[in-house]
Amino acid sequence: MNGVDVVVLCAYASLIVELVVFPIPSEASTWQLFTPGDARAAPADRLQAARERSLPQKVLRYFLPTAICVLLWLLPLAAIASPSVGAALWCNRVPALVGPGVALVVIGRAITFVSVLQLRARRRLGGEPRWLFRRSRNPGLVGMFVCYTGLCCLFGSPLSWLGLPFYVANMHVRVRMEEAHLAAQFGDAWRSYVAAVPRYVGRSRWSTLPLSHRGPRLGSNPGPALSRGPNPRAAMDDSPSGRSTRRPATNYESQQADAPGEASPGRRPMDDRVTSQAEVAAWFDATYREKGLRYLRPRRAYPIFVQLLGAKAGDRLLDVACGPGLLLCAAVEREIATSGVDLSHEAVALARELVPAAQVQQGNAEHLPFADGVFDHVTCLGSIERFLDREKALREMQRVAKPDARFCFLVRNASTFVWRVWREGLGRREVQGHQDALTLVQWRELFGRCGFAVERVLPDQWPRQRVRQVLPWWRPRPGRSEPVAGPIVPLRWCNELVFVLRRAATP
Repeated sequence: MNGVDVVVLCAYASLIVELVVFPIPSEASTWQLFTPGDARAAPADRLQAARERSLPQKVLRYFLPTAICVLLWLLPLAAIASPSVGAALWCNRVPALVGPGVALVVIGRAITFVSVLQLRARRRLGGEPRWLFRRSRNPGLVGMFVCYTGLCCLFGSPLSWLGLPFYVANMHVRVRMEEAHLAAQFGDAWRSYVAAVPRYVGRSRWSTLPLSHRGPRLGSNPGPALSRGPNPRAAMDDSPSGRSTRRPATNYESQQADAPGEASPGRRPMDDRVTSQAEVAAWFDATYREKGLRYLRPRRAYPIFVQLLGAKAGDRLLDVACGPGLLLCAAVEREIATSGVDLSHEAVALARELVPAAQVQQGNAEHLPFADGVFDHVTCLGSIERFLDREKALREMQRVAKPDARFCFLVRNASTFVWRVWREGLGRREVQGHQDALTLVQWRELFGRCGFAVERVLPDQWPRQRVRQVLPWWRPRPGRSEPVAGPIVPLRWCNELVFVLRRAATP
């Protein structure tokens, strides 16, 4: 094995990562074409007509061509794994084509991978197409064509070269099928996009297209078809075969998804799919039903928050968005009168079972079911960023708290590698759970605007607690203070932040 083979193996490894970590299902993938048709679809929809074909026709028209394409992609791997197989396939590496071949493989994989990340980003943020999708309607497929051509240059098998037009033709049929479906579904918005951007490569007229013809923009209402919100994105252009069982959306659907307009950090809906508290509650119900306490940190992670408040026996504490009651459990152990409220019915049931001594109710943080000025301490851990109206919820917490009450909030920081790369870039955000984040500065501004005075800001304590728990003499038990860890890195880079606050003095 030489350096060229290593480059090729890395390209295949990136393809596997793309298929597994960033699956991009397609309306026109082989798997989707074998799913039952939707009787409500438009008669002129070619994609729907393909789904309604008989099983033998589907096997002949879609499954066999896809299987051949997959085998064509596996030829270079077979040649690398076994030189005798490579010789049987007439693989003959031409030195003059090695350099161009390596360049085409690297460039092709880079184009496809970047297009995948762009699709994920636009699915979350909505708005008009960006970057590669202003130059090609199918940049991921263009990258796959370029990569396959590079493999043909490197391995020189006649089968690979003969398979190139077959692969291109098979994928082109899928592209046309899906674009006919898009034309029937999106109408003028899709036709405007087609008029400005070439299918594969060519001269893009996006910059000259009037704004009114660019399809839906941020904060716009694109009409009945698009206002349903984005589905999981699709890119039949990115794979020689279908690769997911999820109901997909198209590249264009992901790019043109309706998105919320600008709003303040206090009320910033991050996705039009989440439009009501009922939808958020349903997501948490399903999560707690499936994972239970495993969804959250272990019980030993919560006493530190009670300690930071300085709560003592006999005080009254309210935990907003209490979940299954792990913080309530820590407070009850310290003889603190506790109450909890959560939007999720499943979470409330778990909390009542775990902490019978606590008063737990199902309710909305924006309308707390408590009288004015009754609590000495109010906590909210990892939930303020998920509220649909943060300012209203924060003012409700102040309403039910005593004038000298103290507050402890655990919030997510938007300025970190974990959020920007893992959650945003790689699409790991819990969209249906309305997961969001703000920067350290934005959190300070939000709390100040809602009448809070910040006493202390700390990094999340749990990472250090996990290290200390291996010490046999350390246990977070009542009456024993835990060491409070300061920041190792600047607070603006900490993944989660702990704010200890009080009510701001009125002038």
